Amino acid sequence: MSVLMAFTAQQIAKLSGITQRQLRYWEQTDVFDPTFIEKRETGPFRKIYSYRDLVTLRTLARLRTRHYVPLRELRDVNAYIKGSSEAPWTSLAIRAYGTHLVFRDPTTGAWMGAHPVGQMAWELELETVREESERDARRMMRRTEEHFGVIAQNRYVMRGAWVIAGTRIPVEAVVALHREGLSAEEIVDQYPSLVRADIDAALKHDEEMRSVA
Repeated sequence: MSVLMAFTAQQIAKLSGITQRQLRYWEQTDVFDPTFIEKRETGPFRKIYSYRDLVTLRTLARLRTRHYVPLRELRDVNAYIKGSSEAPWTSLAIRAYGTHLVFRDPTTGAWMGAHPVGQMAWELELETVREESERDARRMMRRTEEHFGVIAQNRYVMRGAWVIAGTRIPVEAVVALHREGLSAEEIVDQYPSLVRADIDAALKHDEEMRSVA
């Protein structure tokens, strides 16, 4: 299932269990790069992590903390898959032999890497990581009372359109339904994640924007 989510470094650190300092170090040492990086040096939202980034980082974190796979091996695998194919980490079949990592080449299908003979293989359950990542990500993104009745704008959400805080629902969509004659209750029926305060805030915001236009 395609999961459309975007996370800041602070959010991704909380969800993945990797500190922001580690994230910066991994980026600097070519272990892992976020999906979206703007060229400017500073400022908010310069780096944005995708849902696939979240699954990958959780995978790498487990390889490091549970199986003690050396960081250099993760770096080497990352360099290999970036140089040989466009396949993401999340598409790889991965096994750990002792503390060493082997993976199935996304192009040839051959197992790559070295490991001591005789040690039992452990196969990383990526599907489990994906399921846990989606569950925790949705929990983090779930609306709370602090979002109710608030209008927000973020250039990474709906291309910078004004939206109901904590959602991807544009203010203009709510206003359009209101103009069609739907009551606040009927609009909430259309968008169950909204509450009456959101409808009121959207209509008020529209009036304010028109008054200064």
